[in-house]
Amino acid sequence: MFSCAKDNDAQNMLFDFYNQYLSPSINETQRQELIKKYCTQNMLETLDILYSFDEEEGFIIGIDYDPFLNAQDIFPIEDIKIEKLQGNKYKILWNNKDNIIVTLNVVKDNNDWKIDSIDITDLEQIKKEVTEYWKSKGKENPKRFSK
Repeated sequence: MFSCAKDNDAQNMLFDFYNQYLSPSINETQRQELIKKYCTQNMLETLDILYSFDEEEGFIIGIDYDPFLNAQDIFPIEDIKIEKLQGNKYKILWNNKDNIIVTLNVVKDNNDWKIDSIDITDLEQIKKEVTEYWKSKGKENPKRFSK
């Protein structure tokens, strides 16, 4: 689909993840399975909160954008750049534009590199609001990703 310089195994994993995640032929079920394959349990639990949706009320409780893209919709990707930052953090940029950036933290999980967190502004506030919402309903946040 696209190419980028890959200097290490973590970058290879991120490239493989995004190459599949952004494939035009992938459906939503396959995308969820891909996320489960490439993310740690910690990240999956965070995604359950971020993607929180009240089906009875019909509205989003968490975020209304894709945290892996920092965008609401999947968009055409011509080029991807994966830059290593300090430690195990990586910056993902698309189409040679600095305005669409995702910063991820990766860790070794059973000898495989996996996405452990995404830098999201106000993540703790989002977690708090989602938790309070479900608590006020007397329910637990539905789980789409974590076990």
